[in-house]
Amino acid sequence: MIAPIIEEWNGPNIVQCAEALSDVPYTVFLDSNRESHPESNYSYLCWNPEKTIQYDGDNDFLDWLEMDFPKIRIDDAPVPFS
Repeated sequence: MIAPIIEEWNGPNIVQCAEALSDVPYTVFLDSNRESHPESNYSYLCWNPEKTIQYDGDNDFLDWLEMDFPKIRIDDAPVPFS
């Protein structure tokens, strides 16, 4: 199982970092850290994946995920999204 690297962000503005990585293939930025909303605490910036998938629509995607990826218990994750 690939363990994610989880760190509290104390560096440069994450939006600027996401913009700097925007030309890198498969960069994903999920931004939910807004002071205006009390439940938004996390933003995710991911790039350089170890694996990518392409869904052709011929098979059941969820069945494929269950077979290809290990079971991850959400209650074991240090963040609410994994």
